[in-house]
Amino acid sequence: MVIKNDKLVNIILIVLFVYVWVINAWVSDDAHITFRSIEQLFAGNGLVFNIGERVQTFTHPLWLLVHLPFRLLTENLYIINVFLSFIFSFATVALILKYCDNSVSRIVIIISLLFSKTFIDYTSSGLENPLSYFLISILFLTQFNKFTVSKKFQIPMISSLLVLCRPDYLILVLPFIIYDLFINKNKLINIIIGLSHLLLWELFSLIYYGSPIPNTMISKFNTGIDRTELISYGLKYFKESFIFDPTIILIFFPILLSLKQNKKLIFKNFVIISILLYLIGVLYAGGGFMSGRFISITVLMSLLLLIDIKLKSKISYLLLGLPIILSIFSFTHTFKFAKHVDNKLGVIHNDISDERLVYFDELGFINKQFNNAKHEWEYFGEKISKGAYGDSLFIYSVMGLLPYNAGVDKHFIDFLGLCDPLLSRFPLSKQYNFRQGHIRRSLPLGYIESILLDSNKIENEKISTFYNDLKYISSSNIFDIERLNKIWKINFHNYDLPKIYQSDEFQEIKYAPYNKVKMKFYLDKISESEKNKDWKTALESAIAMTEHTSIESNIANATKRSLYYLVKLNDQKGFAYLIENMYGKYGITEEFGLDLGRAAKEDGLIDFSINIYAFILQRNPNSKSARFRLNELLEIKN
Repeated sequence: MVIKNDKLVNIILIVLFVYVWVINAWVSDDAHITFRSIEQLFAGNGLVFNIGERVQTFTHPLWLLVHLPFRLLTENLYIINVFLSFIFSFATVALILKYCDNSVSRIVIIISLLFSKTFIDYTSSGLENPLSYFLISILFLTQFNKFTVSKKFQIPMISSLLVLCRPDYLILVLPFIIYDLFINKNKLINIIIGLSHLLLWELFSLIYYGSPIPNTMISKFNTGIDRTELISYGLKYFKESFIFDPTIILIFFPILLSLKQNKKLIFKNFVIISILLYLIGVLYAGGGFMSGRFISITVLMSLLLLIDIKLKSKISYLLLGLPIILSIFSFTHTFKFAKHVDNKLGVIHNDISDERLVYFDELGFINKQFNNAKHEWEYFGEKISKGAYGDSLFIYSVMGLLPYNAGVDKHFIDFLGLCDPLLSRFPLSKQYNFRQGHIRRSLPLGYIESILLDSNKIENEKISTFYNDLKYISSSNIFDIERLNKIWKINFHNYDLPKIYQSDEFQEIKYAPYNKVKMKFYLDKISESEKNKDWKTALESAIAMTEHTSIESNIANATKRSLYYLVKLNDQKGFAYLIENMYGKYGITEEFGLDLGRAAKEDGLIDFSINIYAFILQRNPNSKSARFRLNELLEIKN
C-alpha cells in the first residue's frame, strides 16, 4: 500500500511531533543532580557532587558528557538540556521518517509514539532517554540495512554507547552482542574494540571514583529489601505505569507481527529477547517510581520492528490499525497542554508517580521560559546560596534543584544515599516504609561531626574503619599507591557493615540539622502569605512543615496553622478530615477548637462554626462553652 503525497504526510507528522514535544517538555528534579556535577567541573572541583568528595552521582555519563561543549557557551543548563533533548528526540523521528520505506508502517510508528505518554514524557525530562532513543534507532537501522556506520564495529560500538547512557542497558544490549558474535560471526577482537568507549569509561570510573558503577546503583543494590518484595513492587510498577498510560500495550503488536513473519533466528528475534530480558530485569530490580520511565525504550524498540516487517495480508493491516485505535484513548495525555495540579499527591498512585505532572507547573518548558515559573526548592536553594541561613552543611533527600541552586560550595548529605558514598552502603532504615528510589537511611552516630570537622568521629568501629578507607579513596591523590590498594579492598573486601540499624549506633535526622533551616524557610513563607492573606499558600507551607520535621513543637505549630487556614479557605471537608485525625494531639484541644469556631463566626461562616462546635460536643457532651455558642448560633441562623 502506497500513500500519495508522501512528503506532505512526513511534514504533517513532523509538525505534530514538534507541537506535542513543545507542550510536554519538562526537566525533572533528578536531572539537576547531573547539572550540579557539571557546575562542580566548571568550578574546577572535578566531576563531583560535593567538593573534595569524588563520588559519581550521575547514572548517565554519556548524557553528561554531551552537555559539556554547550556549557562552554552558556551557563543555562536548563536550556542546554532542553535543546539536547529536542535534538535527539527529533533526530529519532527524522530517522524513522527517512528510512522506513513502507508508508503505512511509517505513519503507524510515528502516530503511536505521539500518542504514547510513556514515550513522550521522556523525550524531554532532563534524563538520558532522548539520547537512548536516538542510539537504539541507529542500531536498528544499521541491522535493517538502511545504512552502515562501521560494519565490523557498529553493534558493539552503539551498544557500548547505550550502556554509557545507563548501566542497566547492559541487559538490553547483551542479546545484540551475542547476535553479532554468533550469528554475524564477528571476531571477538572487533567486539572488544567496539566496546572500547565503555571499557575506557569503566577504567576512568574505577581510578577516579574508586568504583566501576555509579553511587546511585550502589545505593539501589544495598536496600536490604527482600527480593520477593522487590518483585512485588516491580509488578506494581508495571500495573501503575499501564494505568497512567494504557498505550504501553503497544509493545506487543509489532512483536506478534514479527513472530508471525520470522521463522529463523535473525536480528528481530534478538530484539524480542532483548525487550523481554530488559523488562524482566526491571521487574527483578523492583521497577522504579517514575511511571513508564524504564518501559519507554522498549515501546520504541517494539515499534521500530515495523520498519522491517513486510505487510502481506489484511490481517497485518488490521493489527497495524489497532495501535492507532488504542492511542485515541491517550489523546488528552500528549496533545493537550497539562493543567495545573493542585494536589501533587493526586498524581502518585501506590508510590508510583506521574513525574512530569509532579514538576510540570514549575519545570515545564513553556511555564519556565514564558511564565518565569520557579519551584520552591529553587527559591530555597537561592536563599542558601546567598547565605540566608549561614550553614555550610545540609541534610536532605532532595538532591536536584535544591543543591544545584544552593551553590557548589555547600555540602549536602543525602539520607537517601544516592549522592552519599557512605549511606549508600546501608539498608533501608527500620523507621520508614519502602519506596523505590527513596530508600531512607539513618546516619551513623558521629557522621555529621566527621563531615563538619573533616575528621573521623564515627562511633561504630566497623563503620569507622570503612569510612576511613572510603574517605581516603574519595579525597586523596588519584594515583596514590595506598589509594589504589584501598580501591581494591573496598570493592572486594567484606567490611561486615551492620545490616540492621540499632538505636545506639544510628540517629534519625529527617532534614537539615535540628530542622532550623527548613523551618525558617516555611515560617518566612507563612508570614508573607498571612500578610498578603494568601491562605492557600500559607496552608501549603504549613502542611510542608509537618512533612519536613520530626520535632513535636514544629508539628503542633504547623497543624494548628493548617486548621486555621482551612477555616479561612472555608474548606469544611479538609478541616473535618484533619481535626478528626489530630484532635487530642499536638495541642488540638477543646479550647483551641473553640477559638477556631469563633474565627469562623467572625468570617461570617456560620455553618462552619456550627459544625466545629458540634464536633466538640461530639467529643465532650459536657462542654458548656461549646453548647452555649452552638445554641447562640442556631438562634442567629433561625
